[in-house]
Parts: sequence; C-alpha cells; structure tokens
Amino acid sequence: MKAIILAAGKRMRPLTLTTHKTLLKIGDRTLLDRIIDLLIANQVTQITIVTGYRSEEIREHVTTHHPSLNFQFIHNHRYAETNNIYSLAMAIEEILIDDDIVLIQSDLVVESSVFKRLFASPHPNVALVDRYCTGMDGTVVTVRCKNKIQ
Repeated sequence: MKAIILAAGKRMRPLTLTTHKTLLKIGDRTLLDRIIDLLIANQVTQITIVTGYRSEEIREHVTTHHPSLNFQFIHNHRYAETNNIYSLAMAIEEILIDDDIVLIQSDLVVESSVFKRLFASPHPNVALVDRYCTGMDGTVVTVRCKNKIQ
C-alpha cells in the first residue's frame, strides 16, 4: 500500500506565517508526524508528499524525524494559484500506481481507530468524510443514499 499526503497549501494563517501547517503541534507531535506514524502502524511505507508552501521545511523535518523511510517529494510550484486536485494530479503523474493508495490531506487530526477502520474495510474504494461545518474550505462532497458520494 502507498500513501499520498497533500501538503502544498498554506491554510491556517496566521499560525502558518512562520511554520508550515503540517508542522504545527498537537500536544508534543506535529500533524505530519501523527499522520506518518499512523501510516507506518498500518504497514504503509511508500509515502509521497506533495509540497508547495515552505517545502524545504517539510522535506527537512520528514527526513530528520523519519530517517528509515524513503519518501518521494513532489513540488507544486503553482500551489498559490491551484488547489489540492492539481497537487493530486501531479502526484498521479509521477508515481507508479501498482498498489492501493491512501490519499490524505495533511492538515487533519485523525485518531488511530479511524485508520484501523479504513485499512480493515472490505470495500474496494473508501472515503472518510465528516459533516460540513462553517469555515471548512477544503474538499466538500455530498453523501447520498447508501453512504455513496455523489
């Protein structure tokens, strides 16, 4: 299994004026470290990170804090004028799609139980979504009957 982490944007200002959003800490761990640790715990070791804003900061952090993993980095030079779909398209063009792929937004806080449910799912395609709240500015979907996204 492979993972793509979309980390090009610069949401969460003013918190992100001096650090990338993925390197903000919840407790004693960064958002990005939490995601990577959950992937490792579920045997995902091929991780591609799409960067943009403060990309060198992400690359340095990841290679320093996770030296045993071999990350692939893809830089979205147009991050300020594009969105996560553009970053995903860049990743799809660059990686070999020969296995299942987990796609993760980099600014999410996810409990380990959620990842366990994801990896245990018998369905060929799974999307983990939450209810819409005012202020959400990421990807939004509509869930119709039988829990299908339309």
